[in-house]
Amino acid sequence: MNPDPARVDRAIRRSGYAVVPSFIPPALLREFADELAGQLLPNQPGGSLRRLREWRPTSEEQLRLREAGYRTAAQHKLTHYRPLADLMAALLDGPVWAQPRRFLRLVAPSTDTYGTDPHQDYRYVQGAVDTLTAWIPLHLVLADESSLRVVQGSHKNGLWPITDATDGALPHPVGIAADDDRWCPLTFYPGDIAIFHSLTLHCTTPPQHDLARLSLDVRYQRTDAPVAASALLAPYPCPNNDDPLQWTHDPQLALPDPLPTVVNVPHDEVVLPDGASRFV
Repeated sequence: MNPDPARVDRAIRRSGYAVVPSFIPPALLREFADELAGQLLPNQPGGSLRRLREWRPTSEEQLRLREAGYRTAAQHKLTHYRPLADLMAALLDGPVWAQPRRFLRLVAPSTDTYGTDPHQDYRYVQGAVDTLTAWIPLHLVLADESSLRVVQGSHKNGLWPITDATDGALPHPVGIAADDDRWCPLTFYPGDIAIFHSLTLHCTTPPQHDLARLSLDVRYQRTDAPVAASALLAPYPCPNNDDPLQWTHDPQLALPDPLPTVVNVPHDEVVLPDGASRFV
């Protein structure tokens, strides 16, 4: 279903995010799961998506998962899915590109509080404040089982205070309690996606049943906006770590020319530029 860009724009301005229903063709999600399972779990019985969601990878195998994603045609099809690119261009009011550094995540069932600690992407993405993330689950994700959670309107409050305490691997998360009533858990049916701003406070919770959650994060920005140097680095170990035209294996990747880059600063030293967002 093709969404109304103006409606999505209003939702992001108001709440910091929008859920776009029935947007990604389910056949493309199945193709992605099939290619991943074929690379990573080729000799196991059962359907591709279930095999992946029953898998319990080690930390090293999680990096192999990310690398495998870049070696599938379907991940590149998702990243450059024309209706998604067109929607992002409409939201950002100009030509856009998808950052090379994408995150394929397999989150196993757990009693941990968070899958990903509360945070705003801008502390980690840096570069363009108006960076929009497409959060693409490959399957049904119910709000009360394994969700993406957001704080509505949180993008309007600049950078939230951070803490050194963490329940996971994310440095300097926002210190907001898991039971804070400002959290809004989201439900996704196959093909639904979320689009959220780099200043939107969000987290994920781990699955509360016996299957892992599998999702892809892709970030988009205008071609004339600055990008942080870290966005050009591979999210898995590889020989060509600083050359995305090599490590992404992405035939559709086109780096802007010129490519305005900025040097990353430590997460706890990030400062928000004045008047840097059209969504606030």
